Amino acid sequence: MTNGHFSPESSRLDDAARAGWLYYVAGNTQDEIARKLGVSRQTAQRLVAMAISERLVKVRLDHPDRALHGSGGGAARAFRA
Repeated sequence: MTNGHFSPESSRLDDAARAGWLYYVAGNTQDEIARKLGVSRQTAQRLVAMAISERLVKVRLDHPDRALHGSGGGAARAFRA
């Protein structure tokens, strides 16, 4: 990415990291990410997906309720509709 535009010189993983940060940390929509990175919305979506698949994005939930922790499926039970 150069001056806000996608460029061949930029690393695809770097772009995925930027897209992941914009989506998960900054709270941007994929349309906003596309505009900021100078790419199509579809490319922005693929970059966000790549950030997840390449493990650039990790989600952690800290909550004092023990039902949400551990391998007993408490989180799944706690969030079922």
